Amino acid sequence: MTSNDSTTIDEKRKLRAAVRARRGAIAHELRRDKSEAVSALLCRLFGIGGACLDARETLCDATARAMGGRDAQPHDEFATNAPESPASIVFADSADVDVVFPLESGMTVAVYRAFPDEADPAPFVRCCYASGVHVAFPCMNEKEVDDDPMYMRLVSAEQYETGSAPFVRNPLARFGRDDRRAADFPIADPSRIDAVVVPLVAFDDGCRRLGYGGGNYDTFIARLADTTPLIGAAFAEQRIERIPTEPHDRKLTGIVYA
Repeated sequence: MTSNDSTTIDEKRKLRAAVRARRGAIAHELRRDKSEAVSALLCRLFGIGGACLDARETLCDATARAMGGRDAQPHDEFATNAPESPASIVFADSADVDVVFPLESGMTVAVYRAFPDEADPAPFVRCCYASGVHVAFPCMNEKEVDDDPMYMRLVSAEQYETGSAPFVRNPLARFGRDDRRAADFPIADPSRIDAVVVPLVAFDDGCRRLGYGGGNYDTFIARLADTTPLIGAAFAEQRIERIPTEPHDRKLTGIVYA
């Protein structure tokens, strides 16, 4: 490891501590409202809101709260004509500003189960299920296995709502690929995943992402097609001027935040 590498790693470590403290200080109700706004804008970005009334109502409710309680009415064409959202999007490529990455019935999106202080995509997840989109969640591999540290397993809407997926209930639990406890949740082939919603600690306007330091998403993302949309989900409090990077770091396609 060179001195430059060591400096970057140390800088990342300090940034993680600072930004996680800032994120953790967000009040619970505000965190909930922000998460709803993020989810609603994810629905719009992926063009699935028109099939999900709950997402329309979520966006209007979140918008009303952001407007100080004033009414906001749902639009029939939610996916393209949603009311002004308190959430925002930053793209790595400015040419993508007006792009929607459509998720259609039968396609697959990889998401995540949020920790208490993270932006929670749960309303977006339910909208995906309502739209017939397959949903996969991260599953940590066993430590002693010289393999991918994390892969994605498919979870049905019923399994999600009943909390029967052990790796969703406890995202830090580890399950080998042949673990019987996870046998009801097929492993998603990375080449068949159509989009990924990514958690993060911090981000900048160049769509550089600071993760938790384990390299789990770095390894997983490297197995995806280069064209797979990678969309971060975050709070505005996680936005910083610039993320220090290493050669293996890959920019996200865009980041939705509120």
